[in-house]
Amino acid sequence: MSKLRIPKSHAEGFVFLSNLSESDFKELVNTISKIDRGTLPDKLASDISEETKIENDVSNEIAKILFNIYSLKEQFDNNISELTSELSLALKNSNVEIGTDSNWNKLEERLENLLSFDENIGNTFKALKLLSEYDKIFVNSKIVTDIRPAFDNENLSTDTALIVHNLKIGYHKNDRNEEMYLALDSNDLDELKKHIERAKKKEEKIKDTLKDKFLFIPISKK
Repeated sequence: MSKLRIPKSHAEGFVFLSNLSESDFKELVNTISKIDRGTLPDKLASDISEETKIENDVSNEIAKILFNIYSLKEQFDNNISELTSELSLALKNSNVEIGTDSNWNKLEERLENLLSFDENIGNTFKALKLLSEYDKIFVNSKIVTDIRPAFDNENLSTDTALIVHNLKIGYHKNDRNEEMYLALDSNDLDELKKHIERAKKKEEKIKDTLKDKFLFIPISKK
């Protein structure tokens, strides 16, 4: 019995990977070797589709399983051979059809090959893991601006109004996407802008000061 369990939703990517022609797999490996640190699955899938003959749906599944298998490396103390063997056994336990013993061996070899990109994929995953340790992770934001008239109680007439900026912040917490809303006025927007500009200047200063010691990974959510 394998230590691993592979969800049916992820199994298809392994089948796609096994069925790639040798030329397509070489193109895949070449593309992955060139990607920048900080490239997330969606961007990786897009790059694979653009740089190879691999179709979009296949690229998406391969990109997903690539990051998933990198998440297992620490669990196996970076023993790649043991990890690929366990992945193969888990797929067999899930009744995934790969074909002959030769096909299974080819899949394991390909997985070992794909697990060799610690410089870009591995470091990106480690950065994502650090990010996930925070309680709340920003996902997106939006500001909707409204005008709120202040009506007279007796005749419902008004010559007074308030402009309200509704700031929606989407964030990730406990494996769920949440939202919160804040009402802001113009002064609040100025305050936010001031803090954002100050934070960006701090980031630039840190990068400039430590550029000889660190290669900073730009984690993009797009």
